[in-house]
Amino acid sequence: MNNIKNIFEKIKLNTKKILIEKQFKKKIKSKKILNIKIGIDPTTPNLHLGHFVLIKKLKQLQKLGHNILFIIGDFTGIIGDPTGKNITRKILTKEQIKINAIKCKHQILKLLNPNKIKILFNSEWLKKISIFKLIKILSKFTISKMLERKDFNKRYKHGYSISIHEFIYPLIQAYDSVVLKADIELGGNDQLFNLLIGRELQKIFNQEPQNIITMPILEGSDGKKKMSKSLNNYINIKDKPGDMYRKLISINDNLIYKYFKLLSIKPINKFTKINPRDLKIKLATELITYFYNKNIAKKASLLIGNKVNNNFFPINIPKIKIIIKHFIKVPIIYILNKSGLVKNNSQAKDLVKNKKIKINNIIINYNYKLIFNKNYFIQSGNKNFAIIHLLGP
Repeated sequence: MNNIKNIFEKIKLNTKKILIEKQFKKKIKSKKILNIKIGIDPTTPNLHLGHFVLIKKLKQLQKLGHNILFIIGDFTGIIGDPTGKNITRKILTKEQIKINAIKCKHQILKLLNPNKIKILFNSEWLKKISIFKLIKILSKFTISKMLERKDFNKRYKHGYSISIHEFIYPLIQAYDSVVLKADIELGGNDQLFNLLIGRELQKIFNQEPQNIITMPILEGSDGKKKMSKSLNNYINIKDKPGDMYRKLISINDNLIYKYFKLLSIKPINKFTKINPRDLKIKLATELITYFYNKNIAKKASLLIGNKVNNNFFPINIPKIKIIIKHFIKVPIIYILNKSGLVKNNSQAKDLVKNKKIKINNIIINYNYKLIFNKNYFIQSGNKNFAIIHLLGP
């Protein structure tokens, strides 16, 4: 009994919610090899650290002997998950989804034990679903049920449009659980509504309902919103080592404790005596070692383009292309913000005021404007560098 309790507590560590605990413990006690379902829509070709929070938990479940059913939503991805969106997502083409899906598959296989994982594409069964079966599924759920979902409810109350295909999305995603007879589904806490629909749909199809594990949402590098490519606040697991290091040591001090808790392979129980910057360096080194290797991780601080040693400029300074739509001549404050060389407008203004911004090795002032199709070597403070190229409308 103690062993079952220990296993459950290990699984529960750092999760947001487990439903239903009593049923979950019963499944563990049965010593059955469980089918753990997780799904991502390949709306982008790269996984980021927000995904890694889930993958880290999957790795733990693999080590406990369970099978992972990793669904790449090449069908649902065309619709686009409406979670957290105020407007209808732009529908991606089949070609975009296919390319993204292949790249995601390669990354997943590198991060998890390939012997205990099945990577499946939900188009395999969803493209075959008949209109009659779809109507049967739709008839079991009401509009009022869909409006229980917070983001749908918010959009409805504020008069924002909700397309019918967005209502269908949670049901189509839930049908994956029916096809696979999932024992457990893992997802971010923002996915809870979708995962619960999976339980309900399994009951309708006379299956034992899946248990649910949700993980906390990892804020992006802005420290405010969920990590997302669309918000440009993401850190990809395929980022160059220097870029990953630069992004991690630039996050807000208050955020590093959560990052360390959710991302570290070797978590620390007590943070009180650890300086936030030291913790950032420790996590950056650990993750780069995991995604690349130890030797690259040791050199990462020299690759980031944000550190000066012995009065020399760093190597491998990041090259950033920025698309400009609203300016003919672009203010320096805007570029500093857009490039990520500063955290916000206030910091940019302070650095310019204190003569800490150089372009092509010349100190500049507020009036400096940048033009299109030209490279700018920008130094922000003593440690941040980038080569910026502006692309016009």
